[in-house]
Amino acid sequence: MPKYQKPKGTRDLDENTTFKFEVIRSLFVAISRFLGYGHVEIPIFEKTNLFERSTGESSEIVTKQMYKFQDKKNREFALRPEGTPGLIRAAIENNWLNSHNGDKFSYFGPFFRYERPQKGRYRQFFQLGAESIGSNNVESDAESIYLLSFLLKELKIKHVIKLNSLGEKEERLRYIESLQQWLTNNKIKIAKEDCINIEKNPLRILDSKKSATVKGIKQAPKIHEFWSRETSDRFKKLTGLLQAANVNYQVDEFLVRGLDYYTSTVFEASGHDGAQDAYGGGGRYNDLISELGGKNTPAIGFACGVDRIASALKFDQIKPFCIFIPLGEKCREKAFGIISKMWSNSVSVKPYWNESNLGKALKRANSIGSKYVIVFGEKEMQNNTLLVKNMKNGNQKEIPINMSSIMSALGLDE
Repeated sequence: MPKYQKPKGTRDLDENTTFKFEVIRSLFVAISRFLGYGHVEIPIFEKTNLFERSTGESSEIVTKQMYKFQDKKNREFALRPEGTPGLIRAAIENNWLNSHNGDKFSYFGPFFRYERPQKGRYRQFFQLGAESIGSNNVESDAESIYLLSFLLKELKIKHVIKLNSLGEKEERLRYIESLQQWLTNNKIKIAKEDCINIEKNPLRILDSKKSATVKGIKQAPKIHEFWSRETSDRFKKLTGLLQAANVNYQVDEFLVRGLDYYTSTVFEASGHDGAQDAYGGGGRYNDLISELGGKNTPAIGFACGVDRIASALKFDQIKPFCIFIPLGEKCREKAFGIISKMWSNSVSVKPYWNESNLGKALKRANSIGSKYVIVFGEKEMQNNTLLVKNMKNGNQKEIPINMSSIMSALGLDE
């Protein structure tokens, strides 16, 4: 028989990891809806040129990381490497952009990139994202950043928001010209692999994670030196709004993010000391919607790596609330009716159908952190009772078989 294994760069998610994903997803959807974002779902594959046009033909995502394929009619498709292009395509195609006050969307799901497998990075990974479309006000920037920070705070993940602005188009072009000249004159300070981008896309070099480049560009020109008064005032207003909202941020003069469509504000959520890999980030993309066939519409958004957020969550194990142990065939048969009533009354209870040794069953329940154990053996069946044990303090008592007694014994009658 052949031995089947998962594809390289993928992973099988156990129940503790999927539970973390559920916590992240449910909290994100609840918070984003509370802030006025409607949750949507989009296809996991799109026409290849959607990503080539929006993400950038010279970007590493497009040149090296996209999973591309031809269907049976030889049409070019790609598994989605990111969420924004597909969401914008859906918003234009389905005429979702009708509100004069702007429209806000959130999404959650699997994405795909052909990356070198390493800790925290997978070829199939999960992202959550939020896009705010229709407003160019700096308050929209602050709101998007606040949503990202609020989510991480609610998950008790310490973080800092790194913040920068790419300025307006003319400012950015002048900066790119200056940066290009400096990089050309200082190639020796840059990692060899990054030098290819000096002519193609010098901003990408600022986003490099290679240690030689990170160290070498410290003396490079900084984009804030090219800001207009308007851009400078907008950035100052944004930092003021974030301070008022108690968002922990720091200005990063070299933050550009890795996608071609960003304009003006860019941001990234990193570990609280600023040195860890980013949990997620985003920025403003005022030109993307018109480039993809829609009206000239401003927008801002972000995406987060769910796998990375899940790895930062403190809880490591799902702890069942109550374990029900029926001992023997006759006890199991009668126990099912009791357990089904508990389920129908919203009591979280997990039965041990295959356990006949009480000592082993209690040891197993204790090892996984169950709060209560209910024992139902021949003695209890004859007396029409249940033995309820509090696993935290060891107290146990015999109770009659009825829902009010069960709810009271489990502390659910308050």
